[in-house]
Amino acid sequence: MTDATSPTPETIPSASETPIRRREGPRPPAPGQSSADLNPAGAWRYGVIVCALIIAMPMFSAVRGVSQPLGRALMGGTDMIMLAMFLWSLFKPGLRTLKFLILGLLALSVLNIAFWTHDVPLTATYQGFRKSILWLLAICIGYSVRRRDRNVVLWIITGVCVVVAIYAVKQWLFGFTAFDKQMLDAQSAQEYANKIGDYQRAISILSSGFHVGMTGTLLILIALTIKQASNPLAWARSAILIAIGALGIYASFTRTFMIIAAALACVQISRSGKHPLIRVGVLTAGAAIMAVGIFAGYFSQLEQAIFSDYRFTSRSISYEAMGTLFSTYPIGLFSGYGLGSAGSTLGEPFAVGGAHWVEPHNVLLKYVVEFGAPLSLWLYWEIAKVVRAAKPDPMLGFDSSLSMLGVFLLIGAGLTITSVETWPISLYIGFIIGMFAVPPARVVRRAPA
Repeated sequence: MTDATSPTPETIPSASETPIRRREGPRPPAPGQSSADLNPAGAWRYGVIVCALIIAMPMFSAVRGVSQPLGRALMGGTDMIMLAMFLWSLFKPGLRTLKFLILGLLALSVLNIAFWTHDVPLTATYQGFRKSILWLLAICIGYSVRRRDRNVVLWIITGVCVVVAIYAVKQWLFGFTAFDKQMLDAQSAQEYANKIGDYQRAISILSSGFHVGMTGTLLILIALTIKQASNPLAWARSAILIAIGALGIYASFTRTFMIIAAALACVQISRSGKHPLIRVGVLTAGAAIMAVGIFAGYFSQLEQAIFSDYRFTSRSISYEAMGTLFSTYPIGLFSGYGLGSAGSTLGEPFAVGGAHWVEPHNVLLKYVVEFGAPLSLWLYWEIAKVVRAAKPDPMLGFDSSLSMLGVFLLIGAGLTITSVETWPISLYIGFIIGMFAVPPARVVRRAPA
């Protein structure tokens, strides 16, 4: 016999009671989220900066009604912020090929400045950068915005477009104030861009009536792609936005955008998932309105413009001049002629400097003139891939077709203007294209403890 007691058996906790040491690191994405939402703390500031830029751009344009130098300096500041945000996006995943293609276009432009464009002032080249490159930067910036912030960005774009269109209607109904006339004096091509016959186009707080026409059309497209709730107020909201956009277009007397808006509206309605009877009814009503307007003579000015207005019928002259330029200096078809060598407001500095210049009056041909055909075709392909990546997203309150319609708006606007010159509306479209290219979700695997 011993006094020793038997040892107390060791209690082993069950698996459910065993504490789990979790690996430090980001949480995996929740259903419906993507790895783009796993940005480190502070990434929300990127979306805030984009929203601030969207609001500030038309405001800084309006500052020219008080002080032209100050307004232009502020507008240049937004350009530099966008460039910095693009450089930041280079370190983020997605759109790698497009980002480095843009850097290649900028490098080619530097070579063109050094060896091809002779004595063109840097101010003209900088304007070429603003009008050709910034909207490409906007695509990459929009893609880098967190998905949880994109709805806010889209609604802020909508609100700014409403303000611009309403101010244009004010100018149309009540005339130009001294402030408005000062803004008009700050524009280039005053008579050509802002007068049509005896009518003064409404320019709102932007650079010309063409910018207002783009704004009104974009607003209509936004209204058509808002995901509708099952209540009358949602439909009334879209109807009000369409009315404001249409009035803005009419105030600017940009008849081309009336045609583009109507055509894109028909495309969106016909491809929507609504009941076939609803789609047929809407399209029939639109055709009936057009027929009544034609027979009542409301579209006589439009008909006259199509067949007799020199500014519309002379587009073929621009294309012939471009063909002559390529045949005279065929190397430019492969290397391009440099940033700014294609644009209606940049021709004189290039011509005076002894460089080659032409006005192709089309956003697609504009890139061929500036960067050459091979790189331009590659650029079109990359943009098309971004648009095709636009997928339905439950986190967004807008239909993904807005991305495709925005691209068609840019292309169709080339019937009247070189649409990338419509700052800042072309940038808004760039943000939209990038934000709808929803990145695929990825599962973050954890290492075993």
